Amino acid sequence: MEFKTDPFYLYPIKGSQIDTLFIDREKECERINSILETGFEEICPIIGGIGTGKSSMLNYAYSRAQRLDEKVVLLEGIDDFEKTLEEGLEETTMIMIDDIDKTSDEEVSRFFKELESSFEEGVTLFYTDTYQRDKKMSDLREFTSSQYITLPRKLNKESLNVFLKERMKNCTKNDDFSYPFNEKAIEMASTRSLGNIRRFFTYTKHAWTTYQGKEKSCVDEDDMKEGMINVDRALLGRLDLTDLKIVWNSTIGNPNKSLLAHQSNIHPKTLDSHIKEDLSGLITEEREGQDILVSSIYTRLPDGKYILEEILNDLERYDDVVS
Repeated sequence: MEFKTDPFYLYPIKGSQIDTLFIDREKECERINSILETGFEEICPIIGGIGTGKSSMLNYAYSRAQRLDEKVVLLEGIDDFEKTLEEGLEETTMIMIDDIDKTSDEEVSRFFKELESSFEEGVTLFYTDTYQRDKKMSDLREFTSSQYITLPRKLNKESLNVFLKERMKNCTKNDDFSYPFNEKAIEMASTRSLGNIRRFFTYTKHAWTTYQGKEKSCVDEDDMKEGMINVDRALLGRLDLTDLKIVWNSTIGNPNKSLLAHQSNIHPKTLDSHIKEDLSGLITEEREGQDILVSSIYTRLPDGKYILEEILNDLERYDDVVS
């Protein structure tokens, strides 16, 4: 299958790519189009987690504003805004600022105060931020957001499948498009990515690469396992021995937190910090009666223990981890 452009594209979708790669955001796009077409002053945060498509959504708004001949500027972060502010924004009717979540709370608080004068001059503002930052800063802002676009934290398997299927269809050079992923492979990628679209495309891309050159009709669960091992080898390779032990012990059983801490030779309070920081996205917790049971993402996957064993063997850490 030949492609005009990469359907697994992992970065913010811009410019000419919008019509090809920006898929299945009808509700959010309708909201943006409504804001742009009313002509009223608006303040619209685009809120979402890492990898949920905030920047792509902002780029869509920018592309639409340009088509409507609005005098709009698209800026990368607060520093870019302050530099542009010094140069003058007299004729600008719309300001769009990406990635303010990458700036400290103190700087963002100052940034919001500097924006007040812009609103008085009739400027519409779009900016991207994360759920946590927006919640933290909402009480510090002197203005009220008149519109909100909140992207889903997680997408279900069906939605992720639509994203990929439509992208591949739009990107192929062939008229007789046939979707190459089977249901089990998509389910694995959806489970492993925890519904995050960027991670989903990462796993499907590596499974697609693994599939190339094989004499079979579709990307199946075996290709997905190989692709997943390739991606997670790099991810787990950054963890220390304690983290790897936590992942392993929470994969081969379903321990409570006390048992898992004992198996991993650490204090239960130390276990919490590992789970919330280094192992975020790899470990899940579930209360059962008085216990909190801990399991790794690999317990949800077909042959998840095999996948983890392959990775640990590749890292030459298997014996260290299981001993």
